Amino acid sequence: MYCRSCGSLVKDGQSFCANCGAPVASSVQPVLNMAGNDVKKIPAAAKVFGWISIILSGLGIIGAVLIVIASVMPSGSSVLIQSEDAARITVFFLGIILGWCVSSLGSVSGIISLITMLVKRNKKMIWLPITGIALGVFAFFAAILAMANMFE
Repeated sequence: MYCRSCGSLVKDGQSFCANCGAPVASSVQPVLNMAGNDVKKIPAAAKVFGWISIILSGLGIIGAVLIVIASVMPSGSSVLIQSEDAARITVFFLGIILGWCVSSLGSVSGIISLITMLVKRNKKMIWLPITGIALGVFAFFAAILAMANMFE
């Protein structure tokens, strides 16, 4: 941290600036990086990827629910594809796309956000990517279980 009076470096735990004697509590400002921004500030990309992770993982959970819905939908009684079968297949594949593909993308964007926050040493919003990753993994395995139950 730097003294607001003279700008010299003040070590942690000091009550007064060693250079000018100004009180540290009222004269210290956070360390700034080369661009003049606060080092502890969370990068915007990390927040964006964290929220994208939660949204995509939520869509993955919706996909798992769609697979369950497809498993309880009635099917046609003849060999030809009936409209019930077409609806069931459509809901099933939409569920697969959301449950597997989109939830996987949600987990990957959560991992990107988590790595960015850890590299920048900012744990202020670390819950965001961790929640997105957990939801993505849950959605992926829920889709697998729903599909396994469909073909019993």
